Amino acid sequence: MLSKLENWTRKVQREAKLAKLSRKSVKIVPDTQNLCGRPFCQLLAEFEVPTDGSGGGVGRAFEQYLFTRCLNQGKDGILVGSKADIEAQQASCCFCHFVHARIVASGYTDEDGTAQCFASCPGGAEEVWLRLRRANGEAVGGLLRYGERVLFVGDRRYPTPLAGRIVGSGELEYSRVQHWLQLCDEMHHEVCPVPAPLKERRAGAPRLLRVVDVERNCLTEISWQEKYVALSYVWGNASPPRLYRRELDHWRQAHSLKKLRKSMPQTHQDAMHFVAQIGQRYLWFDSLCLIQDDPDDLRKGTSMMDIIYEGAYLTVIAAAGPGADCGLPSVGHTQRASSQPTVSIKPGFSLLLVRSLDKHLNDSVWATRGWTYVDSILTE
Repeated sequence: MLSKLENWTRKVQREAKLAKLSRKSVKIVPDTQNLCGRPFCQLLAEFEVPTDGSGGGVGRAFEQYLFTRCLNQGKDGILVGSKADIEAQQASCCFCHFVHARIVASGYTDEDGTAQCFASCPGGAEEVWLRLRRANGEAVGGLLRYGERVLFVGDRRYPTPLAGRIVGSGELEYSRVQHWLQLCDEMHHEVCPVPAPLKERRAGAPRLLRVVDVERNCLTEISWQEKYVALSYVWGNASPPRLYRRELDHWRQAHSLKKLRKSMPQTHQDAMHFVAQIGQRYLWFDSLCLIQDDPDDLRKGTSMMDIIYEGAYLTVIAAAGPGADCGLPSVGHTQRASSQPTVSIKPGFSLLLVRSLDKHLNDSVWATRGWTYVDSILTE
């Protein structure tokens, strides 16, 4: 038994190393080999992970497996156990440990512990739904909090768009971002055309837009037809670089921003690095693209915010901290600090708690500012 456990542990460790996972950013439930004999946990234990990528992903394969094993899952799904059972088993059963953490996080209280938890897999999705029902049959509702979902972790060899993805603490996969943009260019061209009102407003705007050229490290002016990235952020206690009328000609010279760039708040440094890494060239942000001591330039610039953000190729939202000193996680030298609660059932078969983008943004300082709210509304 010990040798089997050692072999299994080595295999899991090899998989983690190949996937470049970091235990600082991923919480792996301890003692993951063990599953209790409760109905849903037993099904997890008996499921054979497909090795050829057939069936559209491990989540889809598990959904089909449940259908063949449990034709009648019931209205709520398959029983995981009562709250008391889950609490008793959570030290030895990896899935009960995972569910118990969700119960605690939800704040649900049940004095006698008789409320029951059920799990199900909705058709066509790579996720698990968790529901609670009191002993008297009264439904409590979904166990997860707003913006949370439990997803099957996708196999890197056979990626599926709906599966969860474990994100390490290393640098951002810029090729993935480029792929997303490519999909937008190819598939959303007809869905997201430049709206007629935007074309009309552009016609009444100045002919050129002042931006940062991250390739030549200087300020420049471009036509509205050029692709540019907009930055939405909170100043906080940082001191972003500011453009003054007397310095405009100087910052237009090639490589003039190279030295200044090193002293910029981390968010601006990371944004410039990000734009270059995804193969783009131009970046717009307020403090260096609007002349701060020129009331007329400021008035024109602020009156064009709708055009600027609506017309951007993409908008980078810096919501990881209270100010511009916090940087963009996983870009440049700024590390990602968020955690991903994960349960590894067996090699190639894991579940991951994910929180939606709206959830992350709503919990940020960025979401408390009026002008950033406007940025989010205006960005396509």
